[in-house]
Amino acid sequence: MNFPYLTGLLSLVLIGLISCSPSTPSPSSEQPSPQGTSPKAPEDPALKEQTSSIPGLGWLRGVTPISQASSAQPGSLIILQGQVQQQIPLLNQWLYEIQDDSGKIWILTATPPPSSGATVSIRGQIHYEQVLMQGKDIGEYYAEELERLDVSGEPAQGS
Repeated sequence: MNFPYLTGLLSLVLIGLISCSPSTPSPSSEQPSPQGTSPKAPEDPALKEQTSSIPGLGWLRGVTPISQASSAQPGSLIILQGQVQQQIPLLNQWLYEIQDDSGKIWILTATPPPSSGATVSIRGQIHYEQVLMQGKDIGEYYAEELERLDVSGEPAQGS
């Protein structure tokens, strides 16, 4: 059988189960939210980490400015967002460069990249490629795309 909404339903059930686990209540969670406002997303880092690893819920983890990606430990998982600048086809892979207000970074992906000019959000793993030139390291950080969270500003097909 085909259950198109099964993934979404399972995600909601998992979030419900995780949020029902015993924890120490914070002072802000004990006060009701004012009339007409919606409650804020949980600020618990452990809960964000657990839920952001569920496919489709990576947006729960905050977006990291590209300039801070180079200070992340290689192997770190981060969320990046920026406008696609350049694309380079490789053998069975692609590289594309994204830019935000703080800098640029190359993204390695196994799927065709978004169009130039599109804004993309990805969940990726930071890597560092060391390049030695005359004994000096001129290497660069890049991100391996694990999940494409959102693409906006793609040109319409056939135009």
